[in-house]
Order: sequence, then structure tokens, then C-alpha cells
Amino acid sequence: MGPNPTQGFLYNLKEAHFEAIHEQSTIDTVLPNSVRILPNSVRKVEVIDWVKFKDYLDKNFLKYTVKARLSYAKKYYAILVNDDAKELMNLSFDKRIHVMKALATLSKFLGCYDNWKKIVEKYQLKWSTNEYADGDSKGLETFHKIFNNNNFGKMIFQLKDACLKLGDNKYTNALIFCTLTGLRPAEACISLQLLKEKKYTSFLIEYKNIYFQNFLKK
Repeated sequence: MGPNPTQGFLYNLKEAHFEAIHEQSTIDTVLPNSVRILPNSVRKVEVIDWVKFKDYLDKNFLKYTVKARLSYAKKYYAILVNDDAKELMNLSFDKRIHVMKALATLSKFLGCYDNWKKIVEKYQLKWSTNEYADGDSKGLETFHKIFNNNNFGKMIFQLKDACLKLGDNKYTNALIFCTLTGLRPAEACISLQLLKEKKYTSFLIEYKNIYFQNFLKK
């Protein structure tokens, strides 16, 4: 089942969805001296090559995910260096998850993913909310709320109300498209742009290529 329709434009996006767009860091950030205490099994680095890391991200993730991973990796990479994740305990659930994703990706790039897994185990870091058993995601909680607490009807009401206020068909059609497809905002924008601008001569081949490039990355 695809993402639930509430991921469209009907609700206010959380802070984590913007994923620290305003956080900036120089491309040549140098690791502290403590990096030299990393075990030999970890790739020896004195400077993280952020340019190559970004290239790695570009090949595996969508554009907005790349921004988030890079931003959080630059800000929190010291957690990998010092094996100290106490700082994560003070973050909100959503932000902590995004930082964990960034560090997991960075650790794979640096060749120290095993070290990251030890940190996760040491600090009992969870990828899901503490109120539920391991493996129950926050997304599943949202899904149940939509269909068990009449939130689906409320969502449709909000959609109709938003369409009436906007009035312009080009905007209302976009809202309806997002709701019916359940695409994330960025994915919906790409889809609408493709539908509007692209004319295919070899439709199936072009569709396959575009689908892979824009929607199969993480």
C-alpha cells in the first residue's frame, strides 16, 4: 500500500519534513582530532569529503532527501567519531529519526556501519515510537487514526473547504491529485510537471526511465 493521502498538501508539514533546509556548513569541514582514535577497521579519514558524500547521496536519494542527509550528517557526524549519542536523546522523535538516517548513511559511506550499529544498540535507539512494540511505525499509527477515528471524513471535508477557498482549478486539481495518489508533496509536483510538459514517443520506455529516476530513490 502506498503512502496515506494525508501526506499531501492538506496538513501543515512538520519541522522534520523541511529537514534543516536553513542549516548550512562549509564543504570542507574538518573532523576534530578525536577522529584519530577510530579503530583501524574504520576507513582512515582526517577530512570527510563532503563533495564525494553528496555525489553518493545524489546517486541514491531524491533531491530533498539529499539536502536533509547532508545537513544532518555535517551537524551530527561527531556522534560517529566519539561513539556518543547522548545528544540525540534531547531531540524530538521526528528529528532524531532523521539524524539517525543521516548517520546511518554517512557510516555506510565511510565504511563504519558496524560501528554505527553498535552505537544504536548501546543507546537503545529506536526507529519507532516507544509507545508501541518494536516494528510498529508512527506511519502505522497515523493509518489507524485515519480509518478508525473518522479522520478520513474530516480530511475530505478539509479538501472540499480548501478547494472552495482557492477557487482556481489549477490549484484545486493539484490538491485532488495529491489526495487521490497519496504522493508526497515533492513527488506530486514532479508527477504534475511530467503530466503537463512531457509528450512521449516511446511511452513505456520513457515512463520506465522517468519513474526510476524520480520515484524509486529513497
